[in-house]
Amino acid sequence: MNNRRKTPFRYVLKEPVAFDLQFLSINGIVPPEKPVLAILYNLNRNGCRIWMPVSLPVENNHIEVSMEILLNDVPLTLKGSLRWSLPHEGGYYYGVELDESDEERDRLPAELRELAGQNRILAQ
Repeated sequence: MNNRRKTPFRYVLKEPVAFDLQFLSINGIVPPEKPVLAILYNLNRNGCRIWMPVSLPVENNHIEVSMEILLNDVPLTLKGSLRWSLPHEGGYYYGVELDESDEERDRLPAELRELAGQNRILAQ
């Protein structure tokens, strides 16, 4: 049987993880530092789905973010751009396209393996 999957598996967290999200730039302009509480629902090496209680017009803007997420023992800092939004339960889901540093890119698969070993994620 051949595996023709062209995209990496997306890993769904059985228990979503709360974290602080920082806006790095909006259309090239650096906003004031004010973290926003966000919740991580799923991720893979290319991106993730988060929820925030704020509405952002991502379709018409380039919004870069930084996320410091504690999945296991050491915080993982991921950077990326918001790509889409969808209203959900008093807030919005957002798709984040990751733009990881080499160090964080190397760490993400190990973090996912550890979560899988603890039975905290499901592959989709």
